[in-house]
Amino acid sequence: PPYRAAIAAGVDAVMCAYTPFDAEDATFSRFLCRTVLRGALDFRGLLMTDWQTIRSAERYGISSGPRESARRA
Repeated sequence: PPYRAAIAAGVDAVMCAYTPFDAEDATFSRFLCRTVLRGALDFRGLLMTDWQTIRSAERYGISSGPRESARRA
């Protein structure tokens, strides 16, 4: 609901959560980023993440290295 309200109010950018969703980091979730945010909520603005999220993915076992992290993000 907070994202829906912010998008309806005309926000230009949203930031990914750091938390896991359905056993996957929210930053790398196609379901959250594309299906929900871009599809169901029709958000067309900037979707961003923290500067360390992509690099940290390997350390937390989410990806095999920086290239995979960048591709998935």
